[in-house]
Amino acid sequence: MDTPEPIHESDPDQAPDSDFERGELHHLVPGNTGRMLDTRRTPVAIGPVDPDLGTFEVEILAFEDRGARWLIEVERVSHFQFPPDAPRAGVATVATLAAAVARFGRPLDIPIDLRARARTRTRLREEERRAAAVLGDAPQHVDVGGRLGNHSVQRALHDFLATRGLTDLEAGFAERYVSNPSSGELVKGHEIVIARLGLVPYHGKVVRDPHLFVGEWSEERRAEHVVARLGFVRAMLRAAGHERVWLYRGLAAESRLGVPPARTFVSTTFDRAVAESIAGRGPATVVSVLIGQLVPVDRVFMTFLETAELNRVYHEAEAILLADRRNRAF
Repeated sequence: MDTPEPIHESDPDQAPDSDFERGELHHLVPGNTGRMLDTRRTPVAIGPVDPDLGTFEVEILAFEDRGARWLIEVERVSHFQFPPDAPRAGVATVATLAAAVARFGRPLDIPIDLRARARTRTRLREEERRAAAVLGDAPQHVDVGGRLGNHSVQRALHDFLATRGLTDLEAGFAERYVSNPSSGELVKGHEIVIARLGLVPYHGKVVRDPHLFVGEWSEERRAEHVVARLGFVRAMLRAAGHERVWLYRGLAAESRLGVPPARTFVSTTFDRAVAESIAGRGPATVVSVLIGQLVPVDRVFMTFLETAELNRVYHEAEAILLADRRNRAF
């Protein structure tokens, strides 16, 4: 029997961890190469370092995201590893980066305001009605069992958001989320707005980018995008006959799984095989977990069906959920 092609790339011949040391601030020298401490040990190269914002750019050198450039907080250098002989930043540079860590490491917590939640639910009902009118009979052809999006509902989403002037915002958010939602603070801005809307509390760090809520990315525009998108996805899935959908998560770790961090978005898949691949990918995987659940469509924020960006590099049949703090698995 032929072995099926793997869904995700990895390097079975990667060098052992003993050839590297865990990243520290002194490793943040442009041009240094190392690896992410993910289960695949993804190779990376360090790009420009911004001591004012406390960030550094990293270029991905292998696997599906090869060539992508992500903006990472300098304190997350501990999520990487580097050769022991890698060049090191000077004492003054390290002190400046450490000051940025202290400046931007302060917590930001936004609890749920029940009055805001009630207002948002009223808006969502109206958006769902509007989206149903735009969708027409397109959802009749939606297939949640495949791995390719639906062009009809993608066009409908574009038209629906175009009437509000939200297409550029949608494209920018989707591209960033698909590449790496933790790159920079663009997705974080949406997480904060979602908390202000009363949907999911925010527990994270203070904003470091002074331009995060400027122009078309203002809190008002982000809120309009969030509500319009949620209304559209609910209308699409309900018109296709779904009040709940089966979704899967695959988790992989190198040791026992701890308590999941507080989050706003949860990445899942309609396809069990994709989740199984994520659970088992990478030679460093020691613990793997596969979880399946029936999830109410009201929690679904984005799917591969209506989102063109979720079909360009990966074909993972993704569904991005709003977190439910009562549901630790999903």
